[in-house]
Amino acid sequence: MKQSKGIIIPGFGTFSFIHKRIDVGNNKFLLLQRPVFAISEKFAQTHGLKFTCYAVNGSIPVHPLNYSSIQTNTTYKRDQVEQCVKHVLQVFNRSIAGQRNVEFTFSHIGKLHIRNGKVKMKFFKDFISAVDENAGKHIIENMCNRPYTCDSVMSDRDGARPSTSSNVVLP
Repeated sequence: MKQSKGIIIPGFGTFSFIHKRIDVGNNKFLLLQRPVFAISEKFAQTHGLKFTCYAVNGSIPVHPLNYSSIQTNTTYKRDQVEQCVKHVLQVFNRSIAGQRNVEFTFSHIGKLHIRNGKVKMKFFKDFISAVDENAGKHIIENMCNRPYTCDSVMSDRDGARPSTSSNVVLP
């Protein structure tokens, strides 16, 4: 995503960007690129999840998750990486089907929360800044000041586990 490309995880959802123009005065605008996660509509409908639908235009190329790229950063074979991703998604699917609250951490990106049937992706501030170095500060301020996106930004990578057994935390 740091290369301004979206990533689709089939049957699960898409990480992409939406563009927003901020008027900075004197007929000047700042174009912000805000990260979003759009859960698969089919997945959401299957489990009766409520989610925000983002108007993602076609200007951002979206590619399938590249297992080979992940494999190069690990000691595992490509097929093992793919099987691992599929297994984690199966556990995720079963947890949601069991109407459990889920917290799914995407390293260096953020956390996907599903609480009481509502989907919410919270991005780490340092990820937002890294995605758009010039406008990262403005994106964070903008998201923190809006009623529906103020909880979409996390200041740190809190490792705390949920306090009840009805929650599922995925790596």
